Amino acid sequence: MPEASGWPGAPRYLGIDEEGREVLTYFEGHAAWEPQQPPAVYSDESLLRVTQLVREFHDLTAGTELAGSQELVCHNDLSPKNTVYRTVSGALRPVVFIDWDLAAPGASIHDVAHVCWQYLGLGPSVEDTSEAARQLRLIADSYGLVDRRDVISAT
Repeated sequence: MPEASGWPGAPRYLGIDEEGREVLTYFEGHAAWEPQQPPAVYSDESLLRVTQLVREFHDLTAGTELAGSQELVCHNDLSPKNTVYRTVSGALRPVVFIDWDLAAPGASIHDVAHVCWQYLGLGPSVEDTSEAARQLRLIADSYGLVDRRDVISAT
């Protein structure tokens, strides 16, 4: 099957096969599903690209019929294991998201929060909170989230 995508970051729908299954384009690459991954999977450059892919998808679905009465369509399961990486300029970089079975109308912050949780490994085992905070800011800035501290302190 030739590689193609309706937009950067997702396989393209090709139809239904004779057994009633959806057929999508195939993307060759590295899916980061095992516990140990090459450092490039968690690099700042990869985080930036993941965030850009999420933003592109969100921008394309915002206000569309697919989003219904919600802000846009969310993937709802963004994580390294649902990302295909390829070598780009000598390093593994995210190129497409897979596993879209949970996609549904929702709010952008849900996918952005999921990216932070899954790609940064947030939780009680985080050892370097300053590094986690730096990476959270990187994701927030790359996505274009507005700093709401001024609104919170004014109320």
